[in-house]
Amino acid sequence: MCRAEAPHLSALQKKFASKGLVVLGINIDNDSAERIGKFRADKGLEYTMLQKGNEVAMRAYFCRAFPTLYWIDEKGTIMARDYGFQTPDRLEERARALMAR
Repeated sequence: MCRAEAPHLSALQKKFASKGLVVLGINIDNDSAERIGKFRADKGLEYTMLQKGNEVAMRAYFCRAFPTLYWIDEKGTIMARDYGFQTPDRLEERARALMAR
C-alpha cells in the first residue's frame, strides 16, 4: 500500500507546498539510492525519500504498520498518526485540519 499511496502524497505536497507542507518518505527496505531514484522517477514523486529508514521507522518512531503517516509540525512535534492506506480525500482533509491549528 505504501507504493499506492506515494503518488497521492506527492500531489498533496504540490498542492500545499506554499503553506509549508513538506513530505518526506522513508524507505524501510534499505534500498540503494539508485533503486529509490528509479522508484521516484517511475512514480513521478517530487518529495524527498530517506534511505535506511528501517532503523528510523522502527526505533525512533516505533512504527509497526505500513504505511504509517506521521504529521509533524515545524517544531518536530508529532501532531497525528495515520495507519494504513489513506485516500487522497482523507490526506487532504487531514492536512487542512492540521494546518488550521
